Amino acid sequence: MVWGGISLRGRTELHVINNGTLTAQRYHDEILAVHVRPYGYAGAIGPDFLLMDDNATAYRARIVQVYLQRETID
Repeated sequence: MVWGGISLRGRTELHVINNGTLTAQRYHDEILAVHVRPYGYAGAIGPDFLLMDDNATAYRARIVQVYLQRETID
């Protein structure tokens, strides 16, 4: 499985998810903290950053929702 982010102002690096499925913990550790937050705030977008996803189960987990709220990612 491969994850990547795109916007009108650029793109993230592709992230290959090896050794199993994408769990909420892996999404938090490997994607949100490493790719999404730096790209959205320090990278291409800035304070108007809005995260859109495809509503997968891992994306709706409590650990992910708490992280997004704590980091003020809409």
